Amino acid sequence: MTPADCGISSGAFLVLFASLLKKRMLNSGSIKALAVYSIWIGFTLIGLHAWSISLYSDLIDLCESFIFSNEIGLCGRVAIDSLLICSGGLIVILNVFIGSKASSMVNVLA
Repeated sequence: MTPADCGISSGAFLVLFASLLKKRMLNSGSIKALAVYSIWIGFTLIGLHAWSISLYSDLIDLCESFIFSNEIGLCGRVAIDSLLICSGGLIVILNVFIGSKASSMVNVLA
């Protein structure tokens, strides 16, 4: 499984989790378990992309002179990695909230 496959499958899981929450098809225990898995996905996103930035952190000052595959420069790679770190943080924060409010969400949504 490549990193792109991992990203696609994680994104599909998060969309599925959101749609199940919206359709009110989960109980409190299921919401907590899926929220914990979603938090793990968020931390994985943060860790992988922070590690990626640390690999080329010395070259960021000269980012315009480096080109990766598909004509994405180092500056673009820094921007993508930074956005994915922020996305991972938002995933963690949102799912900590969802996990902590799972029982009240089931009562309200029922």
